[in-house]
Formats: sequence, C-alpha cells, structure tokens
Amino acid sequence: MSNQVVGEIRLFAGDFTPAGWVPCNGQFLRIADNGALFHLIGNTFGREGDTFGIPKLAEVPSLKGGNLRYILSNSGGWPAGGIEAFPGEIRLMLNPSADFLPRNCVRCEGQLVPATDTLRNTLGNRFGGDGITQLGIPQLTFSDPNISYLLCTQGPPFARDPIRFEPIILTDSYLAEVKAFAGANLPGGYLSLEQQSMLISASFPALFALLGNRFGQGPGSFGTPQLAPLSADLPFFICTQGIFPTER
Repeated sequence: MSNQVVGEIRLFAGDFTPAGWVPCNGQFLRIADNGALFHLIGNTFGREGDTFGIPKLAEVPSLKGGNLRYILSNSGGWPAGGIEAFPGEIRLMLNPSADFLPRNCVRCEGQLVPATDTLRNTLGNRFGGDGITQLGIPQLTFSDPNISYLLCTQGPPFARDPIRFEPIILTDSYLAEVKAFAGANLPGGYLSLEQQSMLISASFPALFALLGNRFGQGPGSFGTPQLAPLSADLPFFICTQGIFPTER
C-alpha cells in the first residue's frame, strides 16, 4: 500500500497479497532480499541459514462467512520516520523498540498522554482523561506478544464538504483494506463492518473485483465482511474508495 512502512501489519479482505507485502503465514524470507525487515525484527520468529521467519497469524473469519488475512510489509519507509495515517487510526506493527517506534504514534497501553489540539478533537475523553489537558489511549493487546497496536497521534485532519457536510475522501489506502479508528469521526471512503452491508456491484465495481461473493451475494449485489469490534468503541471499517492494489 502506498503509505506503508517496513514491519507494519494490516488486515486485508481481498483474495490475494498486494505487491510490497507478504502473507503472515510463518514463512522464511531471504535476508538478502529483505534486509530492512530483517534489521527490524532479526531472529524473533526463527532463523534458518540465510533466511529468517515472519509471524504466522490465523485468518480472521467474518461473522457472515469468508476470511480476511493479515499481510506484512517488507518494503516502504523506515518506521522511525513516522507513518502516513489519520489521527486516531489504529495500526499494527512488529514490536517496535524505542528506536523504531514511529514518531507520530504511541503504543495502545491504556495510558494518559498530554492533550494536543489534534488528539483532543479526535479522541476527546472517550478512553479516559479529562479531555482537556490529558487524553486516554485505548488499551489493546494483540494475540502475539511480538506485535503491538499503535495509535497515530498526528496526520491530515478529516475534511468535510462545506455545503453537504459529508467527509471528503482523502485516502491513499488500498481498496479492501480494513482498519480501526479511535476517533469519533471517520474519514471519507470507509464503511463500517459492524453489520454486513450489501453493495450494488455496478456502483462499486473495483471493490467487487476484490471481494467477489466471498462475503455474501444478492441480486446484483455483494456483501462486505462483518467483524466484531476490536474493543468497545473501536469498530472496524473497510476502504471502499481508494487505490486498487497490484498483486505481488
């Protein structure tokens, strides 16, 4: 995906792995071909000769049938330089040390952080704090202790049409990419997955090309996945208007 950094993990509803990513299936990669990723995680997931392991993560089942997969970035920017994301966006990364933690992210450990205008407008006091001087960060734990949830603290604001007051679509995410947002508002181009939606195939041809009928179908329509929230107040959303991914 165009704004990726090495070592981040994303949830993808398409039926293939995009270029620049590898499926999180526990495989071993050549160090010579994946030097940056190896520098980041070393032998954390095993080592065999001139290869190193990556995590093996189970696919995520949709509540209405069909599975989503985790994919790992083996290309892109170096994480310490920061990530391109909306404020309040939740990201997954191979456990970053203090040296590799993106400069515009904090770990999701239920802590209080000093309030900034951006975070105050995004989070308020939904996760604790007084909402004025201190803000609470959600507490999230991934199934693998070598992988952490991060919350983006800085990024482009959510723009709205001044006449219709609808979110303006400003995303370079891939179609069918699935994310969680901690903010009360949502950027344009995303659809909640708390309930299954049936979308008209002719209105979303690119998304239909990626999802097909794997998550349900109807007359001239196709279904989206339905996922339980990541935690209270943290539902998942799927990108419905973005970049069409290239298959690796």
